[in-house]
Amino acid sequence: MHSISPYLVKVYNPTLEIDVAGKKKIGANSQLNDINGKDLFDLIKKFITSHNSKFEKVADQSRKKVYKFLNVTALNKERIIYGWFLEGEYGLEKEIIDINSSDVEFTRRLDNAEITKHFFYINLPLSSRYGLALLHNFNGHGMKTTFHDEIIAFTRPKISCVITMTPLSDETSLKNWSKAVAKEIKLNKFKVQDDITDTITDLGYEEAPATLTLKPPVRGGNFGTLSELFSRKKIDNPQKKLKAVEVLTEHCKEVKTVFELNGKRRTFKIGNGVANVLCEIEAPEKLLENPTPTLEELKEWAFEVAEEFSSEITP
Repeated sequence: MHSISPYLVKVYNPTLEIDVAGKKKIGANSQLNDINGKDLFDLIKKFITSHNSKFEKVADQSRKKVYKFLNVTALNKERIIYGWFLEGEYGLEKEIIDINSSDVEFTRRLDNAEITKHFFYINLPLSSRYGLALLHNFNGHGMKTTFHDEIIAFTRPKISCVITMTPLSDETSLKNWSKAVAKEIKLNKFKVQDDITDTITDLGYEEAPATLTLKPPVRGGNFGTLSELFSRKKIDNPQKKLKAVEVLTEHCKEVKTVFELNGKRRTFKIGNGVANVLCEIEAPEKLLENPTPTLEELKEWAFEVAEEFSSEITP
């Protein structure tokens, strides 16, 4: 139900001049506290402060999203910001029912929005060219697009550069989790073949986006290790298990695999056509099925996760 996606924060400055092996190079990632004289930490604090009193429509209004920040804390010495990012979608009329009685409780109008609370954590070390963002996902729905797009819209006119947030899970995940074993394989938006549609429908399958979850037939079993199921480069003789995953990708939108190592779980996006390992960090057991974790509970978890990636952003 709850997971965190880690991202590397950086700002490429096409006019920045740096020295590389005694030669001048034009264009490089800026130190995050000096982007054309601006500190990204201060800019993000200003962005949050200006969007924490009422819900705002996103810059791209065709997306029909609203958002605001809530209960945000900035640790100036550590250069860490964390709190709630509230996001909702409007523009679609829906009936809200009581799932027990099937009675319609009320009708959501075009100008109503259902709001989801997402936790976020940002660390922008002093004098570093790289920062860390941990963004919360709930029931498979994330916040990255709105969060990132709105930060860009606010900061770009001030720094004349674009902030990028790329999945921070490629080398780190392969190195630390290569021996982790796969406990589940999830086929998102699984496409059912016509000849078995009726049968699988009897089991509760619905045509609208569904996830088919595969588990090992033997209790305590697994589907192999991360290194067996992921290949960075195309190879002539991929391992048998990797071939099986690539076949599965033809029948769904994406393949996500839940790996376990030393009692911890991570969800990785793998398979044919995936250029690098995309990682979702699954919540610990006490938070996993809790629909309303507290800010303090999510903060404690995020700070623990951040330690795993601290070496990636150390100046």
